[in-house]
Amino acid sequence: MAARPKTGQETGAWQLLEEALALLRRLPAPAWASYAAGVVPFVLGLLFFWGEMSQSALAERHLATAALGMALLFVWLKAWQAVFCDALLALQGCQAAQNWSLHRVARMVILQAAVQPWGFLAIPLALVAALPFAWVWAFFQNLSVVGHGHQSSLRATVLEAWRCACWAPRQNHYLLSLLTLTALVVLLNWISAFALVPYLLKAWLGIETWFTRSSVAYWNLTFFATVGALTWVTMDPLMKAVYTLRCFYTQARTSGADIKAELRRLQSAFTPLWLLWLGLLPLGACASENTPQITPPSGSLPAAQLDQALDRTLQQREFTWRMPRVETKASAGDNAGFLSAFFEEIAATIDAWWQGVSLTLDRFERWLDRLLGRRRLPGWTPDSDGVQTDWLSPLRVILVLLLGVMLFVLVKWLWRRHRQRLQTALAGQAAVETPAPRPDLQKEEVSPALLPEEEWLAMSRDFAARGEWRLALRALYLSALAGLARRELLALARGKSNREYVRELARKTHQHPGLLEPFQGLMQDFERVWYGRHAADAQLYQRCEEHLSHLQNA
Repeated sequence: MAARPKTGQETGAWQLLEEALALLRRLPAPAWASYAAGVVPFVLGLLFFWGEMSQSALAERHLATAALGMALLFVWLKAWQAVFCDALLALQGCQAAQNWSLHRVARMVILQAAVQPWGFLAIPLALVAALPFAWVWAFFQNLSVVGHGHQSSLRATVLEAWRCACWAPRQNHYLLSLLTLTALVVLLNWISAFALVPYLLKAWLGIETWFTRSSVAYWNLTFFATVGALTWVTMDPLMKAVYTLRCFYTQARTSGADIKAELRRLQSAFTPLWLLWLGLLPLGACASENTPQITPPSGSLPAAQLDQALDRTLQQREFTWRMPRVETKASAGDNAGFLSAFFEEIAATIDAWWQGVSLTLDRFERWLDRLLGRRRLPGWTPDSDGVQTDWLSPLRVILVLLLGVMLFVLVKWLWRRHRQRLQTALAGQAAVETPAPRPDLQKEEVSPALLPEEEWLAMSRDFAARGEWRLALRALYLSALAGLARRELLALARGKSNREYVRELARKTHQHPGLLEPFQGLMQDFERVWYGRHAADAQLYQRCEEHLSHLQNA
């Protein structure tokens, strides 16, 4: 990150964004929890309000209550955003956040409730006028920063927020441009995620959703409201951090808060070293009082054992791959031949693997020692002290038994999955070999999704050959619906009327202009015969087949 300019100088937009991201990374978990406490209920309430008002038949009856709930959630959101910005401001100033007394909380909530709702009127008007938008937007963002309840009055808070909004207008415009572009990228990412995840679920897990059945499911207000809300939740912490820094540097021009913050950081960094140098930090004494005494090793590690350990370590790959290649001289044993050298190399490799496994097991045992509070004496080996290995033997038995049980469960689970797949494959093969029973077309609840369009058409021609024109027309109409669903032009659903299919198809006439007319002709002929008293004959059936042919070729 570039060096920050001196007090009073305008910071670059990119530098301020980097500083805001660094500030968010250093923010403690309680501050993030306070932000989530305000945002999560508001977003859930907003999506519920949106869905209720746009789709519910009883929307007008619940409008007043739902609007009051959203107003309370908005005040709740702004209050917690003020808490979040106060934590950001304290972290930037390198000082502890002040306590939230009941009087301070009440003053903060009243201030946010009195001023922030005016943003719903002022921000759209400023956006229409374009020029004052950056100042108005910064003013309402600054209210979350300076409206923390410390100001003496509402007027002082508003004036302070406006003073911070008017500082460095060029930087403010650059920041808004960069944040807007970032928000567009985030929005595209969320749309891509919602577009890809349903198809990945279908491809990997076989889960069918509304989005995979028809792409029309994406074109609804609830989807766009959800994507917009997620984009706002992603960008809002960065927005709050940016305007918190702007307010901090604006106020630092008269208070020197940035210099004080730097001094506090230097003090926190150098104080321990200073105390150590003065000998005022008796770490050893404190540690000896509060921690149990650790007895020093009774004897040093034998030199031969230490050399062996060093040799084993230096022979590992991570320490030898950079060493210069050593030319090996041919010895008397090299005349044993190529196969002998090959098998010796294999044996050496297996031995190295075994050494690695032994080392891993030894590390695991040492981890168990630390976990169970046991300490090994220097020079201890598994075979040197029978007492210390006694307690490990039952533990090893238990571990082996647990591993055996886990292996048994894993093998059994794999065998059950294999058997289920085999049974599914056999059932599918049997289903292919035995033809499925034909649906009873006399029943009204027959769905076009039961058979593919070819089988519906074959059934229709079979009924036509037997002179059962009424059933033949219905099978022909079901074949048309199944074909349109296969081409993802219609989404089949139980209880959907023919008029709803027509309206759904009419929305796609700009892509397929020749679809609507033959489908309407086929539907009208079918409804006159099936629901009316119009007689069906070969001539009518021939005309419906022509409608179906036009529909298939459109």
